Amino acid sequence: MKMKLSKLSKPYPTALRKHLKPSSKTSLQPAIRLGRQAVALGLETLDLANIHVQALTTLALKKAAKANTQGLKKEIAGTQRLVRQSITTINRFAREFALHHES
Repeated sequence: MKMKLSKLSKPYPTALRKHLKPSSKTSLQPAIRLGRQAVALGLETLDLANIHVQALTTLALKKAAKANTQGLKKEIAGTQRLVRQSITTINRFAREFALHHES
């Protein structure tokens, strides 16, 4: 399981940082891609939430070190959209998989 988490926890912080950049178009394509990768790896919603918390904590510590609390609040608020879309993608694929494999 750690190997599966590792495969997604490496690209996740990069996607999160890009998503939070002020100049970002805030495309949700990276979130959809992350959700699909999570499904392919067999991860569950809680796994993705844990990866998100780790990435957010790392970003928060870096911001705190720079004493930019306003920027930190904005980044924390902005992460909600990315993680929601990733989780929504996981849940959608899980429902579709379950529907196709019920019989």
